[in-house]
Amino acid sequence: MRANVSRYWLGGLQYFKTTKLDGQGGVVNHRPHTALSIGHGWSQVWANGTRVVSEIGFSGGDGFMLYTTVGVQWGPPRKRAS
Repeated sequence: MRANVSRYWLGGLQYFKTTKLDGQGGVVNHRPHTALSIGHGWSQVWANGTRVVSEIGFSGGDGFMLYTTVGVQWGPPRKRAS
C-alpha cells in the first residue's frame, strides 16, 4: 500500500474566546483573543482512503501558545492511475 505525503506551511490570524472561572463555577472573564499563528503541517493519504493529518504551530498575541493537532479521516478508496 503506497502513501502520498504532502507538507505545507500555515500562517494567519487565529481568533478564539477564553473564559476564566471563579472557584464556584461562575464566569469571571470572557473575552476574545486574536493572535498571529505560524506552523507546519503534514498530510498523508493511503490508497485505501485513509488520511492522517498533523500540524504543529506557534501562536502569539496577548500570550504565547504552542499547539499540535492530529486528525484521521476515512473515505472511499483512491482510484488507481492507469
